[in-house]
Amino acid sequence: MKTLYIECNMGIAGDMLMGALAEIAPAETVERLCALKIPGTEISFEHSEKCGIGGTHAHVFVHGEEEGHDGEHSHGEHGHDAEHGYHHGHAYPYEKDHLPEHYHGHGNAGEHGHDAGHGHDAEHEHHHGHHHYGMGDIESIISGLPVSASVKENALAIYKRIASAESRVHGQPVSEIHFHEVGAMDAVADVVGNCLLLEAIGAERIVSSPVNVGSGSVRCAHGILPVPAPATAEILKGTEYYSDEIRGELCTPTGAAILTHFADETGARPRMRVDSVGVGAGTKDFPRANILRVFLGEAREISDGNRTAGDETQPEGRDFRSAADEEMFCGSADEGMLCCSGDDSQMDRICELSANIDDMTGEELGFAMERILDAGALDVYYTPIIMKKSRPAVKLSCLCRREKAKAMAEVIFRHTRTAGIRRLDFVRYVLQRESTERDGLRIKTYRGYGVERSKPEYEDLAELARSRDGSLIGMKGEKE
Repeated sequence: MKTLYIECNMGIAGDMLMGALAEIAPAETVERLCALKIPGTEISFEHSEKCGIGGTHAHVFVHGEEEGHDGEHSHGEHGHDAEHGYHHGHAYPYEKDHLPEHYHGHGNAGEHGHDAGHGHDAEHEHHHGHHHYGMGDIESIISGLPVSASVKENALAIYKRIASAESRVHGQPVSEIHFHEVGAMDAVADVVGNCLLLEAIGAERIVSSPVNVGSGSVRCAHGILPVPAPATAEILKGTEYYSDEIRGELCTPTGAAILTHFADETGARPRMRVDSVGVGAGTKDFPRANILRVFLGEAREISDGNRTAGDETQPEGRDFRSAADEEMFCGSADEGMLCCSGDDSQMDRICELSANIDDMTGEELGFAMERILDAGALDVYYTPIIMKKSRPAVKLSCLCRREKAKAMAEVIFRHTRTAGIRRLDFVRYVLQRESTERDGLRIKTYRGYGVERSKPEYEDLAELARSRDGSLIGMKGEKE
């Protein structure tokens, strides 16, 4: 499975993620991103080094100004505007000139939404005449961009996530949340840019590390707030994050919103063959490299509720990129399926085919299970899961013989709406099975690994119960 891992050891900001993704995305997509006609906005990328580590720094200029650099916009971030000095439904900035050094936060270009350096009273508009933008304005701008419907949908959902967090923090409806022009356009560039790059990269699964949010405090026009700032904390609900000795704001609302929208899960880097690594560089310097890394590759083992990547106590799973890979691990398809383990026990080789499904009814899922079993599956079951955007869904799991895997995949595609099926191959321990007949009932007996147990075939037992107008309870007669 094509997997993207996002390493947030120094937090996450929209421009840092955009810089990292630009290193692994197709060159034509990066060129297309730089050519996007976001009103008054220019996007560019340049090489940068942090603690000797090279990476890509994303620049977002709005009317020639860039948040995150010395000058009127120190490092403000779009999403943060309303949360720092929110007043009369408008977002107000940091007062950079009054900040001691440790209040200057992460310092990532285009991040931290505070419209730094404005430092004016509510009645005093910025001398460049910047506007305030509400969600309606943002929706109109994003909807008019020359990007795919999927990019627009994801970008709008992320921006709404930021506005909803601001709304909850300040007790104001979303319609009254407004952002200064530089912060608003900077955020649109970061959000749309990351959505566009992620679409081009095409990861089927996105995993993130726990997020380092930094520590200490940040100052806004109307007071001092703790890290993580209130809106960031709202967005990160349900996500693992932590603070360490780094002083400053490492996770911004925009970075948090992008991450929580796209990430399927949080945890350690999965067991995977890494094909490419991207490094995004921030602006500010810390004792530790101010970078965000992304890893793209093929996951070799997929986490589920009972098995985690690298868990050596569980049967080992593999995904195969070619028939040669498959044969090298499992042997040829026409070899005997059962093999001796050295005593009277046996092992065999099976496949697990799985898919996440969120757009089928219970009746449709039931019929699909019936057809897959009829096609020769060893077992089929559904597991309730929650997918991104908090959508309830099910994970379909089908166990089958290796030689039937392709045919089973065809049946799954025919009877479900999934567009992709994952495959894992296992070697499993099995008990030897023997079938006999006793008192008109077929009896299954299992032996091996110091165990022996028997039970009647269900259909025979059920027919006996019907003939006696009785119950199955107490009739199984299982013998250990």
